Amino acid sequence: MGIVSDFRIALRMLARSPGFVVVSVLSLALGIGVNVSVFSSVNALFLRPLPAVPESGRLVSIYHRTKSGSFTSSSYPDYTYYREQNHVFSGMAAYLRFPTNLRSGEQTERIYGELVSSDYFSVLGLSPALGRLIVPDEREPVAVLSHDFWQRRFGGNRGVIGQAVRLGSGLFTVVGVAPREFRGIVLDWAESPSVWLPVYTYKEALPTPPFGTVDFLHYWGNQSYELVGRLRDGVTLGQAAAEMTALAKRIQKDHPERARVWSKEMAEYGDLDAVVFPTNRMRLWPGDRSNLIDFLVLLAAVAGLVLLIACLNVASLVLARTTKRRRELAIRLSLGAGRWTIVRQLLAENLLLSLFGGAIGILVSGWTSTFLASFHQAFRLPVPPETAVDVRVLAAATGVSVVSAALLVLFPARLAFRLDVNTGLKTDMGTTSASGLRAHHALVLGQVALSVVMVVAAGLFVRTLWNAQAEDFTSQSENVLLGSLDLGSRGYDGDRGGRVYSQVLERVRTVPGVRDAALVFVVPLGGRRGGTNVVITPPDGGVKRSVQIGLNVVTPGYFQMIGIPVVRGRDFSDADRSGAPAVAMINDVMAQTLFPGREPVGQRFLLTWPPAATVEVIGVVRDGKFRNYRSEREPTVYVPLAQRFMMAMNLEVRTAGNPSALAAAINREVAAVDKDLPLNAFQTLKTHFETALARERLTAALLSALGALALVLTAIGLYGVLSYAVSQRTREIGIRMALGARSQSVVRAVLGSTMRIVTAGLGIGVAVALALSSVVRGLLYGITPTDPAVFATTILVLAGTAALASYLPARRAAKVDPMKALRYE
Repeated sequence: MGIVSDFRIALRMLARSPGFVVVSVLSLALGIGVNVSVFSSVNALFLRPLPAVPESGRLVSIYHRTKSGSFTSSSYPDYTYYREQNHVFSGMAAYLRFPTNLRSGEQTERIYGELVSSDYFSVLGLSPALGRLIVPDEREPVAVLSHDFWQRRFGGNRGVIGQAVRLGSGLFTVVGVAPREFRGIVLDWAESPSVWLPVYTYKEALPTPPFGTVDFLHYWGNQSYELVGRLRDGVTLGQAAAEMTALAKRIQKDHPERARVWSKEMAEYGDLDAVVFPTNRMRLWPGDRSNLIDFLVLLAAVAGLVLLIACLNVASLVLARTTKRRRELAIRLSLGAGRWTIVRQLLAENLLLSLFGGAIGILVSGWTSTFLASFHQAFRLPVPPETAVDVRVLAAATGVSVVSAALLVLFPARLAFRLDVNTGLKTDMGTTSASGLRAHHALVLGQVALSVVMVVAAGLFVRTLWNAQAEDFTSQSENVLLGSLDLGSRGYDGDRGGRVYSQVLERVRTVPGVRDAALVFVVPLGGRRGGTNVVITPPDGGVKRSVQIGLNVVTPGYFQMIGIPVVRGRDFSDADRSGAPAVAMINDVMAQTLFPGREPVGQRFLLTWPPAATVEVIGVVRDGKFRNYRSEREPTVYVPLAQRFMMAMNLEVRTAGNPSALAAAINREVAAVDKDLPLNAFQTLKTHFETALARERLTAALLSALGALALVLTAIGLYGVLSYAVSQRTREIGIRMALGARSQSVVRAVLGSTMRIVTAGLGIGVAVALALSSVVRGLLYGITPTDPAVFATTILVLAGTAALASYLPARRAAKVDPMKALRYE
């Protein structure tokens, strides 16, 4: 009954101070809401069970680890060996994600599918939403559609069961639809799978496998399959790990041909260790997972700082309110109330504030989670994580609220324990104790110091984004449409494929509104690069040397269309065709690295990428980065498509106006060349570059928003504390003015005392930010974590914010009427 009474009294006391309650609850709601949003993302990616999969906590993912510590997948023979030899799994499955073309009716679409072992769905324990799933020992060309794809492509038509669709070069019968929530196990691809096919149908699904004519079911070197196993009852993760480690060693002895394959391909892969992870927590490739965790740790730390600033802000308001209630508390003590009773009452009030803040914080987290979910694009996840509120999220919000209440009660509890009854009964409401002011000053100092850390972090990551944007070495990325073509899915050879590429360019250039079009193998900043080795012969006839370089394939006019300047020599032309002398263009860094002190145009070298050929340098283009903006500028050679045929190329189309408006017309022209050749991944080149910087944009935006929130909370805290200080010093100010003090001197005195606290906070904040600089060093680009400009800007912004927040209470102090002040009680 005591607790209920405490909360009933707390509600009455809070109702008397609506302004205090509104400011406090909103401050806490913002701090708690941001933290709940971060936890929702962590929960969705690493804690929540795999959607639609029963008992997903018993699933483990199996990877191989090389001698250098990097991770790789498994071959299908690895899978069959592990499945037959293990004693810890009730079932094991293998799956491989791949791109393919689906044709149904008159429409052809590029989609992602998965080749799966026939026990894939039984190991996962899934039930179909419609029809049936792939069953053990399934070898027929059947297909299971994802629920999303069934709705989007087939309009949710139940009659699709039994229909034949063309995938790759084969016909597959649709036998079922997967559960609504299931989108595959891993999140490492740009798209979730739209279809699942039996692994035995890989020849039809993959007409041109990445390993050429390699047998996808028997070749030990094809490390492309992901493995998942379901633990037997009573088997622990540690026991499974120990057995898989032993099997990985034993497979080397039982199958020496496996080691022979890798000794020819990559010696590093000759002796692989098997490692297991809980599938629920390992839906990302192990190497990529660390990048996402680093981002979430940074975000959690910043969100924690925001909450701490909010708590300090509210604590200063709570302390001011409690100080004004000293006489009330002294009366209650004199009437026999215990000090712990007073503290419990204060805790009840603060707990109510925090719980109200937490409740509204959950609503705030819904808005911020919508924005935060966009980070799936930054990390190339196929779908945003489901950030809906569940039991874990509610528990987290409640826990944060309770912790906040505990923090808020610290200073008032200290005041309650130190309050002298006699002094409290005689306390003049127009005065305050030195200890009370010191407590307020400590809270403000803490807010300012934490805000420095927040604003410095925001400044560093904004500068990182600016520096990264400068790495776009094209000068004309506006009004360019980008799409991909894959002739391999249609089984073209070099001669026929070359004619198809030429016809596509011809027809696209005739579309009204199109200025030019070109093909390129690797689009800059797309996350990958081509590569090959070249052999250079010294001019004095010395020892030849082999150098690894980047490789790109383009059509004539590409450099001019995209705005990459040719700094020496000439561009490719239509004369550089098959049968003509082999030519190449190189970038500046290759010219400086391979031909120092010599004129690069006219130099010759052996290009080893098959078919090997000696090429002559006809031009030099400006440097640029290919894989991503953090990669080093590397020597790169460009060769014409007519002399170096590629099955997959990217089409870039420059338009006179909005490029997206011409997408349909361009697709029609491509279909006119080959109706089964879709133009995939349509987007503008500007969007492509923005996607390459999505992580930096997201980090800069989030930290800027949270830094601005920290500034607002600090300004509110300063304003509240200074208003309280002025109200407590009313009699003192009145006496000064009665003795002749001028308004300006009062303003200066009030501002001066505030700015001394702010200056101390700035100093502490700068010291903390410098101490933490090494934590973010690896996340920055083109800037050091101790950049003087960022720190100077931060100090100016915070000092200006503090001065503005202090000015209004200072002006109010200067307008105090001495006569009223002297009568103040």
